[in-house]
Amino acid sequence: MGDYTWQFFRNADKAYPGAFARFDAKAIKLSGASTPTPGEKPPYVTAFENDKADAYVMYCTNTASTLRALPGLMALRIPDALNVRSAYGTGAAPSSVAGERFVAFVLSPADRAILHRHGFN
Repeated sequence: MGDYTWQFFRNADKAYPGAFARFDAKAIKLSGASTPTPGEKPPYVTAFENDKADAYVMYCTNTASTLRALPGLMALRIPDALNVRSAYGTGAAPSSVAGERFVAFVLSPADRAILHRHGFN
């Protein structure tokens, strides 16, 4: 659970006053401080395995691999009204041919299809 999770808690508090205080008192930041090394399990998997978490708020892109690692888990989407939406940008240095090709690919229908398959809308 990282920064977006606490924003989700704030969004929930708008709809359900007092939700932020209850969630904040119980939640632990278990990810975001480091990146797993190759072969190391992601923090959300180990949190469940080591009984450090009963629930975990994570990116949709991590859900599929977590469900493969822990098939007994149940996953659900945060309702749109409470969810945190992110906007990401990309760019290329003016003199970078490779960068310009990358940006062109990111904007292409092929790349949009790849991103969509991995949970990006």
